[in-house]
Order: sequence, then structure tokens, then C-alpha cells
Amino acid sequence: MRMGWLSGSIPSALPGLALLLTYLSALDRRDGQTLEVVDSQAEGDTSKLSRLAAEIVAARPDVIACAGTVEASARRVVVLCDLSAR
Repeated sequence: MRMGWLSGSIPSALPGLALLLTYLSALDRRDGQTLEVVDSQAEGDTSKLSRLAAEIVAARPDVIACAGTVEASARRVVVLCDLSAR
């Protein structure tokens, strides 16, 4: 399974992805084994979110997870644009 991860924060500031991977491992989804993560971090610069979201969508993951509502909004815009291009 391929999962896209979009976060606007600095990776060390929030344990979002690490925590998610811990929960997924309990469901037998382990990074590098049964799970491939497309990890995109804006590192505190939210102006990068739309570009990073577009990169994740272009990678065609099975699912996209976001750290929060700002990230989800950026991803929603990109996904809607991608779907309208079909």
C-alpha cells in the first residue's frame, strides 16, 4: 500500500507521522515492508503545501493522510483540480 503524508509543521515539532506509523504497524502495515510512504513536509512554510500536495497526488498513493485542516485544505484543492483534468 502507498500512503501520501502531508504536513506543514517542522518534522521534529509534531509526532504526527511517527504516531500514525505506530498505529498502522499494529494493523500489519509497516513502512518499507507492507507500506510505502510518500512523505512531504513543508517544514513550517505553509506556502509550500499546495505544491507538496500536488506532488503527492501525482505519485498516485492509495490513501493520503494530512497532519491537520490546513494541509487537508491544500490537498482538497489539488485533488479536485486533478479529478477535473480527467
